This record gives sequence, structure tokens and C-alpha cells, in this order.
Amino acid sequence: MTVFANGREISAEAQNCKVIAAFPDTCFTPPENPATPPGVPVPYPDFGVDSDLTSGSGTVKIGDKQISQENSSYYSKCTGDEAGAAAKKGLITSKNTGKVYAQAWSMNVKVESKGVARFGDMATSNHASNPGDTPTMVIVGVIHNSSFVQAMTCAELGIRIRQRIEELEDRHQDFLDDNYDLFTNHRAVNNRHPKPGVGSWDGHVIQYDGQQRNLRRMLLEYSGLNCVSIDYQHANHVAYRPHPPTPRRLTPRGT
Repeated sequence: MTVFANGREISAEAQNCKVIAAFPDTCFTPPENPATPPGVPVPYPDFGVDSDLTSGSGTVKIGDKQISQENSSYYSKCTGDEAGAAAKKGLITSKNTGKVYAQAWSMNVKVESKGVARFGDMATSNHASNPGDTPTMVIVGVIHNSSFVQAMTCAELGIRIRQRIEELEDRHQDFLDDNYDLFTNHRAVNNRHPKPGVGSWDGHVIQYDGQQRNLRRMLLEYSGLNCVSIDYQHANHVAYRPHPPTPRRLTPRGT
């Protein structure tokens, strides 16, 4: 029996979701001597499977086995990069055969108060900790055939996307209008990068970038379900539109 969330297979130890050929996982590979002491950097494809799920749900189970959970569970290992075994190993993580972490989850289907990872969500591979050694890759699984489930998922996702677009457009206009004196406050600070915070220019940039990343994830999910109820071109523009440039400081640095 396959269990679904939002019409898509849930990642769980007893299910069959997998990460297929997450690429590139650049690892240093023998020979290490004499010409290239760290080894030769070689890009590998990484693979991960549900049967290696670790640190999942404690009481709620599928097939009497644990379920993936937001920001806690992971695949205990990936395969495909075993040959990258020179001393340095992974270019970013200094690991090979590292962990696989989901980077997106269901927002409304939760197990023990945490979202579940599903087919179509993104994952990164060969972790020691964050970040991983690979770009994001889609988790592969089974999608439910019910057109009703898909329609409900598209409708709900469309509402969340429109809300996020409205928030981003308001924040972008705040930048342009200098609401909360963001420009003025930033110009008055001697340090090039003021401490991030809600009232600082840098703080609003951090929040803006985070909202854009969230919108891009939702648009990827929306496109994967073949949903059609939003203006995708406009949504994509908002998701990738840069914030206005950082204002110049009025006072010279160090004065």
C-alpha cells in the first residue's frame, strides 16, 4: 500500500521514494600524488532511497516504520560517490556517501506537528551538516491518479502563491517608497553592513530573499502538478525580481 499527501507519495522508510542522480557531487578522487595532492576533483551523481530514512516520526508510522519529518529526518547515506575517497572527499562538505536531506515539505499534511516530504519536493545530498555537496534535486515517487486530489492541491497552492506574491510586492514597494526610513537608517550607519534586524535595510533584504525562495519552491511544485489557475509568468517575475540596490551611506566609513 502506498500512502499519499496532497496526491503525492510520502517519503517514509516503508515506501519507495528516492533521489536519482543528484548532480554534481564534486569529490576529490585518487591519485593524490604527486601532481594533485588533494586528489582529482570529479563530479559524481548521487542516489538516495527511502529505506535509509533516519530520525523520522516516533509514534505515527506507515507500514510500522518511520515517516519523514520537516527539518529532522534524512537518508543516512547516499551512493554513487564512493570513488571520491581522497583525503578531502567532498568539495563543500569534505564527505562522501553523506546524508540526504529534504529541503521542502507539505505545508498542510503533518506528522507529529512536522510537515512530511513527498514526491516532487527538493533534496540535497552528501551532507555532513548544511549545506550539502550537491544542488537541489527532486525526490522521485508516485503521484495519485485522482484528478479531484490534484484539483484541490492546485487550488490550495494557488492561494498560497497569491498571498506570497502580494507580500513580496508590498515589501518591494516599501523599498521604493523608503517606508520605515530604511534608506535613511542605512545611510546613517558607519559600518558597511549593519547588524541584520527587522528595522535595518539588511534585515528587510534577508526577509525579502527568504520570501522569494519560498515562492520559487511553491512555483516548482505548482508547475510539477500542471496547475494552471495563476499568472505563472508574473509569479515567476516576482520570484526572481531583485530588490532595489543597497543605498549609499552618507557618512564615510570609519568616521
